[in-house]
Amino acid sequence: MRILITGASGYLGRNLSSKLTDDNYEIIGIDRFEPNQPFAGEFIKIDFSLQADELTNLMKHKQIDTVIHCGSIHPNKQYSDEEYISCNIQGCWNVIKAADEAGIKKIIHTSSVAATGHYVQVDVHSWPIAEDYRFDYPVDMYCLTKQTQEEICKHFAYIQNIKIIGLRASGFVYRELDRVEAAMKFLHCGIWIDDLVDIHIRAIEKIEGFGAGFYPYWACSELPIRKEDWYDAVEDTDSVVKKYWPAFYECVRKEDKNFPPPTVIYDLSRSVKELGWKPKMNFDKWIKKFF
Repeated sequence: MRILITGASGYLGRNLSSKLTDDNYEIIGIDRFEPNQPFAGEFIKIDFSLQADELTNLMKHKQIDTVIHCGSIHPNKQYSDEEYISCNIQGCWNVIKAADEAGIKKIIHTSSVAATGHYVQVDVHSWPIAEDYRFDYPVDMYCLTKQTQEEICKHFAYIQNIKIIGLRASGFVYRELDRVEAAMKFLHCGIWIDDLVDIHIRAIEKIEGFGAGFYPYWACSELPIRKEDWYDAVEDTDSVVKKYWPAFYECVRKEDKNFPPPTVIYDLSRSVKELGWKPKMNFDKWIKKFF
């Protein structure tokens, strides 16, 4: 199978390309930036937010079977509104339109939990939230662009009869993070990069059996806090961490740091049932492994 990956020079793109190449997929990676590390597969420098016609020609020439669109900009860096619109909205439109014009009917779109419109505190009474949960309005430009990307996906999925799986990733837990930083990410359902790569591979394997349409799935880690402790976890996070993970609690308090309260728990049952995917790493497993 020949797969085109957008955002191939980014952290997810590089890791995904490497694993898929190891699994004997033929990978074509595109990005507006050259990779700063050796790339597993064929790399082509192209700005998909600007070079729409070149995208279509490339997909036809390379006889692409499946597109993985993971090329977006994120709020971990400072970007202007215009940059968000150009990359995340115009770029997404160009990629999916090019795939349609090239006759490609299978697309994996790397979305975000921000597609709900928010990534701050969700009322505990709504936990765990399913994929149909949505705030009344997007709170910032990033949320707006991720919502818009999904609307673009829906447009092409239902008008042009394309199969599109949207993987709503939470914050990436990078291998380069120290053990405390990583644990704090997991406390907010962050996703370990290997798990994020794995759900993309599961989506590739499963999409053949799907009908045309847009299918969103959470791509997040589990937060193993008992339901009876959810309210306390938000109101007094320190006490819950101390109760269940005392070694981690002591380590963090020695550094005079506080525990930011968890903001939401995601219902992963659909990802488990329909994609056969469950994250291998979460907050509890990380703490037991490193503390």
